[in-house]
This record gives sequence, structure tokens and C-alpha cells, in this order.
Amino acid sequence: MSKIIWLSKYITKESMRNKSELFFTLFFPLIFLIMFGFIFNNQNSDSLMSIAIYTDNERVIDELSKTYNAVKISNIDSVSENIKKGNYDAGIVVKNNSVKIYYDETNMNNALLIQGLELTLKKILLNRNKNFEYIK
Repeated sequence: MSKIIWLSKYITKESMRNKSELFFTLFFPLIFLIMFGFIFNNQNSDSLMSIAIYTDNERVIDELSKTYNAVKISNIDSVSENIKKGNYDAGIVVKNNSVKIYYDETNMNNALLIQGLELTLKKILLNRNKNFEYIK
């Protein structure tokens, strides 16, 4: 056991004496972390899913705005049109005790986000009996 400790101390001392090894082992990765941190600092703000919402319930919009980029739409017909144009990733219509979720099925990146959106809506509207309908 003492040979392992002696060998560990020997390798550590040799590494500390070799300045280039010390630089590339400790400082070079730190420089890259700091550099990429500054370059890609604001990348998460664009990753939010944009959602068009038509509803009378302001609570739904407030809750969804915490997680998603939610925009209230005043016209039901404009929800599906905006999804087809690609202005929004998904659309939600909460009307007459039912929920309709509009989305573009060709965009595979949003498949899991739509499932997460459904779970979020169910959590928000848990106290009410809502029917979910998907329109592709």
C-alpha cells in the first residue's frame, strides 16, 4: 500500500514541476469554459417553445408564461394559421370546457415539448373536467 501512495506523490510532484502539463491540465480547460460561457451565454432564451393561446382564463396564460413563451391571441382562426406559417410552435384553445392543442406534426423537435405542454395544461386545469383534442 505504501508503494501506491509513494507513486501517487511522485506523479503529482512531477506534474506540478512540469509547467506545460500543469497549464494544459488545469488552466486550458478553464479558459475554454470561461470563453464558451461568454459566447453562448444567451442561448437558453431562444429555446423556449412559443405558444399561441386563445382563452378567457388568465390563469392559464400566467402559468404557461412561466415555462413557455406564451402569447394571447384574440381570434381562434389565427391560432391554426400561425402554426401553419411557423410563427408559433404550438397553439392552445381553451373554450367551452375543452382544450384543443394545435401543432405542426412535421417538426420532430417539438414532439416531447408537446407532451410536456399537455402535462402542464393538465396540472393547471386539474380542478376542471377538460377534454383534450389534438389537431395536426
